[in-house]
Order: sequence, then structure tokens, then C-alpha cells
Amino acid sequence: MRLWRVATAGRLAPFGDAIGDSFVFDTTLAAQQHALCRGAGLELVDVDGAGPLRVGPGLVLFDDCYVDARALALLQREGISGRRALGLGGDALGRFLTPLARPPQAGDDPVFAVGLFAIDCAVDADDGEQLRQHLAGSTHPVVLPLAGSEVERLPGFGPLQPTLTIPRAPAVACRIRHWVHVLWLNQVLAYGQALRTDADRRGNSIDPSARVHPTAWVERSRIGANAVVEPHATVIDTLLGADCQIADHTALLGCALGSGCQTLTDTHLRRVVAYPGSTISNMGGEETLIGRAAFVTAAAIFFTTVRGENARVDDGGCAIESGRPRLGSCVGHRSVLGARAIFAPAVALPNDCVVVMRPEEGVGLLDPALADGRPACWHQGALVPVERIAPGYRPPEID
Repeated sequence: MRLWRVATAGRLAPFGDAIGDSFVFDTTLAAQQHALCRGAGLELVDVDGAGPLRVGPGLVLFDDCYVDARALALLQREGISGRRALGLGGDALGRFLTPLARPPQAGDDPVFAVGLFAIDCAVDADDGEQLRQHLAGSTHPVVLPLAGSEVERLPGFGPLQPTLTIPRAPAVACRIRHWVHVLWLNQVLAYGQALRTDADRRGNSIDPSARVHPTAWVERSRIGANAVVEPHATVIDTLLGADCQIADHTALLGCALGSGCQTLTDTHLRRVVAYPGSTISNMGGEETLIGRAAFVTAAAIFFTTVRGENARVDDGGCAIESGRPRLGSCVGHRSVLGARAIFAPAVALPNDCVVVMRPEEGVGLLDPALADGRPACWHQGALVPVERIAPGYRPPEID
């Protein structure tokens, strides 16, 4: 059977990446879609969404859609007789993943398509968006199984006691078009079971090459190849990619850290998602998405709550409610956040941004000469290579 993957022109702000390069635990969305097709024995046919285009019969997947193997199997079991769309309803998973997915319309069906369709004949369209609208309006929804969930009571002040319903989904699908969707999808994967195979009695899947210190507590988590969890660390409902270094007394809950990420001593993170290669040292960091090869210091502060209302995020120049009582920030690729840098909820920082809170440092962009990954430090109000200030010195933070 063929799977027609329709390209979209979307890019993910603030990173500027193509949607297919979105972080889906330790891989990209595009690579995950390739692996999904291989595992299901499907022939992948890429289609230029600029059109005109013809797709079908078979499966149609838009390249901004994440679908796991169980969700795909559910749609395949329905067969290709007629037209069907994989959809999300109003259960815990749908409410967790779909805020911002589209503006609500009067009389909406609570089920809507996420971007995977099964069609029994060829369909023509002028472009990808017309095709999406046509299929969404002419297909019968196949809804994912209800997700089990747990309700976490979030710290609050006064009579306001916000809660967050966290799904433990047996099958996952969603559309990615905003940085918050990358954050929320990876949180769902961290709390779910699909990425934890051959789990031990604590629900962990730990690669044989990983090293977990006997004094560390690891529960319902996946630890990748050559990852290291140091003494007295706590790792719960978390995904750690290959070569991660989790420092002593770190506490991680509901996080997803890509390959090569590291924490520094006493880091405490709750539902933080980080692209590969980032270094995080933060006390109480929450609900934040961190880009590739970024550095976040312990004293950077991310506010997550607006008193009495859900956080609002920018979406195409419009402020839209996120549907979350708590939402942190998004940190661009290769950014550096220094001591006492403070951020309001739902702020999205651009790539290569340096934010510190000393007058001579302020806010700046990295010099392109430093983009090769050489260590840098502040010296007389400028960011310069460490080698220039201390020849031969190797900072311990990068070991």
C-alpha cells in the first residue's frame, strides 16, 4: 500500500525549522514518519503540496502530522473501503494536545482530523491546503482509544488551585504547527508507554550501555545508549536520549531530553523538553521547550502562570489562549541564558540569543564567528572565545 506524504510550507517559529525537523524524542518528525512507513511495510511517496496534485488510493499523510504505530494500525484495521480520517476527540489526550490546533467554530464536531486519511480512490486538488480541507470535510472519523490519565495538582496561591490532566495514551497522533505542540507532544511521549519496551519492574527501559548510579531513583523512564545518571538523581516519567549526562542531585519529572543533553548539579526540571546537545542548569524550570545546543543557567527564571487565567501564546501575530494553566517559554537554538534572566509566560526567544542581567551584557546575538561551537565567555562587555582570554584552558562545563 502507498502512503502519500503531502508537503506543507510551514516553518516552526522561533526556530525557523521546517515542520519536518521538529523534535520528536531523539529524532525528527520527518525521520519518524519514514520509520513508521518502514515498520508498516508502506511505500512512501512524497508529494509537493504546492500542487496541482493527485493522491490515492491508499493513505494520505500531511508532513506536519505525528502518528505512532498504534494509531496507524487503528486506521489500517478500518480498511480502505470508503474514506476515513484519524481523529482526536475530547478526552484527556485530545484536550492535552489540541489547543491552538484550530479556532473553535459554532457547532463543531468534537472529533476532528489530525492529518492522516485513508481513501479508496484518487483525489485531485489545486494545492495541499485545499486537499486537507476537502479530506477533513469528506471523511468519517476514526477516533483514537481513550487515554488513561492522572490529574496533577499544580501549586497555586489562594483559592486558585490549578490542575493538569496528563494522558497516558495507548496511541498518539496530533498536528504540529506551533512550538507548543512540540512541547506537549514530547510530554505525552514521556508519560506514555510506547517508547519504553522491555520495561523492568519500575517501568523503565534502560539501554545496556547506560550507567545509572545505585543511589539514583529511576521510575517509568527510558534511558538511552551511553547515558549517565549520577548519584542521588531522580528521573521519573522521563525520556533521556543517547549520551545524556544527568548530574548528581538532578530531579526530572515528565521531561524529554535529546541526545547529548546534560544537566548540572542540583538541576530541577518539570515537563521540560530539550533538543539535542543542550546544557540545562535550572532550579524549578517548568513547561519549557529548549532548542538545540542551548545553555540555560541555574538562575534563569521562567514564569509560567498568569494569575487567574490560562497562558496566551503568539500565533501568527495573534495572542491565543493556550488552554494551559501553566506554560513556560521557548528558547531558540544555540541561545545562552545567563544569571538572573527573567521571562514572562509563553515567551519565544529567537535563535542565537544571549540574555543576561548585567548592564554591560544586556541582550545580544552571538557573533557568527562563534557559531562553530567554540567555548565563549563574557569579557569586558563582549562575548569572546575562551581561548583568547585563557589559552589552553578547557572549561569543565563542556566536559
